[in-house]
Amino acid sequence: MSIHLKLIVATFVWGLTPTLGKILAALEAPFIITFGRFLFACLWLFPILILQKERVLIDRDLLKTFVALGFTGILLHNVLMYKGLEYISASIASLIFAFIVVQVAVIDSIIYRKLPSLGSTLGIILSVIGIIIVVAGGDLSDLETGEFGWGIFLIFGSALSWAIYTVVSRRALRQHSPLIVTSYASLAGLALTLPFPITNFKTTTFIFSDSSSILFVIFLGVASSAITFIWHHQAIKKLGVLSTSIYLNLMPIFGVLSAALILGETIDRYVLVGGVLVICGIVLVNLKEGQPVQ
Repeated sequence: MSIHLKLIVATFVWGLTPTLGKILAALEAPFIITFGRFLFACLWLFPILILQKERVLIDRDLLKTFVALGFTGILLHNVLMYKGLEYISASIASLIFAFIVVQVAVIDSIIYRKLPSLGSTLGIILSVIGIIIVVAGGDLSDLETGEFGWGIFLIFGSALSWAIYTVVSRRALRQHSPLIVTSYASLAGLALTLPFPITNFKTTTFIFSDSSSILFVIFLGVASSAITFIWHHQAIKKLGVLSTSIYLNLMPIFGVLSAALILGETIDRYVLVGGVLVICGIVLVNLKEGQPVQ
């Protein structure tokens, strides 16, 4: 499977996350849901790691990097997302996640002093416009201030956490394979969430014994975390941070489609128009920025 196809499949799976997250948010247990998700991710990842004999000794400096990845991309990103989805719709959350691309470009330019090209900037803008059209249905007046309250703040923080994770992971990928980076970052995040299911045993027992909840958690752990995280890291290593992140612009489109099927939201012509703009933006960015990480 080509790296571009992997990214499309990954963003499709991730597009389901706000919709499934909205369902799981009703449990009001973001830390326990995050723990369960990455428990199953680690149960998938580490047997593969052992079978492929990719055992590695990690020095202290790199250990700090994995802890940072676990804290940002695993703990903060997920906990803030599930908590934010208690207050706002999956569609609005998808719109905010689209701005991860812009956040990555800004963080990347600050840390690595690497400014995106003019073509990439235009591609980002084009994609963001497409996302706004898709999610807002061509009318931004629907995005009332009331919804852009606490939930918006939490989801924005979730998006920012993933943007930081994406950029920081570059250092680890210079030394280790995507499988190792994904596995150890997931393990670090799992360890950081461990106190919460222990101290909330009743809620943990309910979630793990409820068939619907546990199936969603397993899917998020294995498909939306373990497998697609590896593909994401492979793409960062081959295409670069910015070119990889631009594919996240597909998430709101897949998110709207899944919300329509699962949550009963309406699909209209704006999905098609916005989708064309997003695809054009992705093509434009990859033409200008499709370089491997150096």
